[in-house]
Amino acid sequence: MSYTKSMEIEQYIKSILKIKPSSRQYSDVEGMYDNIVLSEQQGASKIRCEKRVQKLLKYLVRVMDKLIKKQPSLHAQFDELKERVPYMESSSDVLNLYENIRHLSD
Repeated sequence: MSYTKSMEIEQYIKSILKIKPSSRQYSDVEGMYDNIVLSEQQGASKIRCEKRVQKLLKYLVRVMDKLIKKQPSLHAQFDELKERVPYMESSSDVLNLYENIRHLSD
């Protein structure tokens, strides 16, 4: 389950931000969500998991920024989501944010 969601999140971020395969950003996003889930399941330190979560959340915030430029009507909803980002610290938070973004932008 986490692998398929990871691939879905990666593809979405890459397509919206137009990340090229040769870039550092591409390798940052590649497998990040799956990595977070596995780290949580294996009992990795909370700080280590939170750092990975925050890194992936930064990309999702950039996605929201890009979508706001395309659809200014989403500004209020995305601002509300962005306010919650600093308090997100787990894979379920990332998945929830991703699904909210997809729901609002579709």
